[in-house]
Amino acid sequence: MAEVLGPDGLFAEAPEPVRRFFRSKRSLPSFSWQDVAPAEHATMFTVAKTAGYDVLEDLRAAVDDAIVNRTPFETFQSQLEPILRAKGWWGRSLVEDPLTGELVDAQLGSPRRLRTIHWANVYSAHAAGEWERIQNTKRVLPFLRYGLTVSKEPREEHAAWFGVILPVDHPWWDTHFPPNGWGCKCPVEQLSRFRAQKLGYDPAKEPPDLGTTSWTNGRTGETVEVPNGIDPGWEGNPGKTRSDSMSALAAGRIERMPPAAQDAAVADLTRSPVGRAVTNGSIPYRPGATDMANRQNGSISVPVAVLPKSVSEAFEAQSPVVRFSVADGYKMRDRHPEIDVEDIARVHRALRDPSTRLIVEAKERNLHLIFDDWHAVIRRTADGAWTFLKTLHRWGNDPGYGERVAKRGKSIE
Repeated sequence: MAEVLGPDGLFAEAPEPVRRFFRSKRSLPSFSWQDVAPAEHATMFTVAKTAGYDVLEDLRAAVDDAIVNRTPFETFQSQLEPILRAKGWWGRSLVEDPLTGELVDAQLGSPRRLRTIHWANVYSAHAAGEWERIQNTKRVLPFLRYGLTVSKEPREEHAAWFGVILPVDHPWWDTHFPPNGWGCKCPVEQLSRFRAQKLGYDPAKEPPDLGTTSWTNGRTGETVEVPNGIDPGWEGNPGKTRSDSMSALAAGRIERMPPAAQDAAVADLTRSPVGRAVTNGSIPYRPGATDMANRQNGSISVPVAVLPKSVSEAFEAQSPVVRFSVADGYKMRDRHPEIDVEDIARVHRALRDPSTRLIVEAKERNLHLIFDDWHAVIRRTADGAWTFLKTLHRWGNDPGYGERVAKRGKSIE
């Protein structure tokens, strides 16, 4: 995990999954960090006490630069502090709490707050990117080992977890995948089965149980059980949260995002572990079978594109979100096994490109996209509530192909 923890990481820029994790987040001004649930932090960028101040996008741009270019904190602070001071978001000030309407003496910008913002967002993004890499390689490296922290003063509980070896998908990692609190620098090491066994992996041995502590959110009143040794708000795995629930969370919000945020969210979803599983066939599915599990797996889908408003209206689609299902993934692989997740990502970009030819085939409820040497077909359900990517393939060097497709319906200008 050198690329996650080391300030002089292995790459000049952060890996692509790390960049996508942050860039697909929606900005959300807030008054308190407790206003946003831990799971929502995986899909939203927020900084406490920014509500009412025009500084959140300045903070976002600086964090993005810190993540992508591995900008050290000193540079992050020197570039950002003058902007925040000029906009009045610095020092202590009376701020109205939107929950109670009371004026509260609050800390706005400060070197300590900027260090917290820098650390929390950079480490969360790298942890999420690392989790995606782990998911992509778990077939050959199916185990994780909790590493020894590089902190000068390690927490007693974190030290107790050193050497824990568990399968990648063990539920313990849902809550204990680092960072596990403010300033936590614990690493994990991904292992082969042979290496795990050599280091003493015992499938019958459970990880240390240090118990939990009840923590009540002072803003919402909600009480949750937090594992001892983990700070409240850090009891989640940001990468797993994204891979497990990003589809469900974002599908209903994508259409309300600005175009740039939509592009990032769709890229994140398409290339996420769920998106890759739908595309590469790692979710079990047997075409033609009727058992319950097969029907459920066949209905799993991931958003891969968003129709522009004018196209959505011409296509009579109630939702502009285009999904790609496991069932359609299996059919596409049978016909076009060469298609991979990067090809699927072309569909959204094509919808953004004004040179793409769009043809509505009303009778079949199909929308044809002709771009470069590609042909994509999007189909809506009879009630217009859902749209799905049905097929994508190259049509090659055939100058008359586009015209033949155009004869099937009406072109959208």
